[in-house]
Amino acid sequence: TVMECDALTAINRLAGKGVFDVIHMDPPYNHEYEKQVLAALKNSDILDEYTLIVIEASLETDFSYLESLGYMLVKQKNYKNNKHIFVNSDRNGE
Repeated sequence: TVMECDALTAINRLAGKGVFDVIHMDPPYNHEYEKQVLAALKNSDILDEYTLIVIEASLETDFSYLESLGYMLVKQKNYKNNKHIFVNSDRNGE
């Protein structure tokens, strides 16, 4: 299914329609869109503690806020020009 809308609108439209196994984000770099989407997902019912969130970001992107939003860093893979961050919701730790 293709949704012609921004990520925040999609999160709201998908409410009540099931849990995703994997969520992948590749937003424009260095605009903090990752943080906005993670904040919106925080209380969403489209993910649970088993959902893997994969975020592609610039090497400079700071993810030190993850824990304060209720996420756990599972893995970080740095490449030459970007990085992939793998996170889970810490809903068991609530």
